Amino acid sequence: MSATAAGILAFVALLVFQVITVVLIRVMAADRQTITHESYTRRMGWVVLNSIVAGIVVGLLTMIGFIILVIPGLFLTVNLLFTTVYIADEDEGFISAIRDSWSLTSGNRWRLFGLFLVVIVLFMIVSFASGLAVPSGSAFSQVITAVLTTILVVYQMAVLTDAYRQLRNENGLRQRSDPSSDATDM
Repeated sequence: MSATAAGILAFVALLVFQVITVVLIRVMAADRQTITHESYTRRMGWVVLNSIVAGIVVGLLTMIGFIILVIPGLFLTVNLLFTTVYIADEDEGFISAIRDSWSLTSGNRWRLFGLFLVVIVLFMIVSFASGLAVPSGSAFSQVITAVLTTILVVYQMAVLTDAYRQLRNENGLRQRSDPSSDATDM
């Protein structure tokens, strides 16, 4: 395969992956988890473009944080966990999604760090175990790795989206019960 064909194929795969990610987040974040026509059509071009740009921006920010020192990288990772979820669920632009993710994680950073750590460790354990169980390099190994990775990524997305829903509900309840928020809303 030529480099041009491989590049085009990689770009198409990126777009397909982003669309699938958006649809999954929309379905998991909805009150009723069903795939509707709106799940895969509502502003899809805008959302996919913003999620790709957000992925690049968040990736660069966290990479810089990890280069500076591990702690800033972890801090940025936790604070920006919900960026893609905001883009997919709320159709936000990447800048407002970054700002909203930062705001949503405020006050919950340690809990989210623990959740993030548990999910990443689980991912690493399953990946390591599958690497030991199946000899590497074979076609069978690649299929098993692809299937396990897909399952783990969907699981991670479900956990992340559920945490997003819970925090959004907690913040909504807190704002409704806070008398000062009523005065500022009027």
